[in-house]
Amino acid sequence: MELSCYQIRTIIYFQFCCTKPATECHQIMCTSIDTNVVSYDTMKVWCRKFKNKDNDIQEAQHFIRPIEKDCLHATIRELAKELDISATSITHTMHHINLMYKFNRWVSHELTQAGKDRRVRTCTNLLEY
Repeated sequence: MELSCYQIRTIIYFQFCCTKPATECHQIMCTSIDTNVVSYDTMKVWCRKFKNKDNDIQEAQHFIRPIEKDCLHATIRELAKELDISATSITHTMHHINLMYKFNRWVSHELTQAGKDRRVRTCTNLLEY
């Protein structure tokens, strides 16, 4: 049986309201539903939230800042200083989201269709000579 995160948190909250400790809640869920339905660490985190009177079982919304046009021209050092993280972290993150610093701006590592077409035309012209 596949349960959503919301359903799992509802079950955890119900068991917490029955004044069961996190270890017992985890054992009950593992035996009754599935052994891999929720980790013990996740169970502890949610029980701690409920104990601190935070009874919201919805996951918190994460704010994502939109990319500004000015940021496309920022260097790794400028970004590292502005965000107060290491330049290595910036480099790894940019590589992970597939961006490269070319011609004084951040561009996608992958070629666009227009770039691919231009490359094919150039190669074809070179082969003709």
